[in-house]
Amino acid sequence: MATVILVRHGRTPANAGGVLAGWTPGIHLDEVGRGQAEAVGARLLPVPLAAVVTSPLERTRETAEHLLAGRDPAPALHVEDRVGECRYGDWTNRELKTLVKEPLWKVVQSH
Repeated sequence: MATVILVRHGRTPANAGGVLAGWTPGIHLDEVGRGQAEAVGARLLPVPLAAVVTSPLERTRETAEHLLAGRDPAPALHVEDRVGECRYGDWTNRELKTLVKEPLWKVVQSH
């Protein structure tokens, strides 16, 4: 039986600034996020991986690259839109502290 390991991307400037990045292009890992991705890659290095699946977002691909670092042979990396983040529409790039005041925020977060 296969085991699925879910890994969230490392920190980005949007995360650090409390901004909902969503599918905004050009959001990369910051220094802390690169360190987080390197650490999880090192921790999972002894775990055999058949494949790594990531969304097309830069921050998730960068995190996946750290998961593959040091593996010989490295497993296949699959980029898949369907594992991408929710598309937040008008909420994208807004501060979380203002979004929590939106009437639908709790509904979206609970679903």
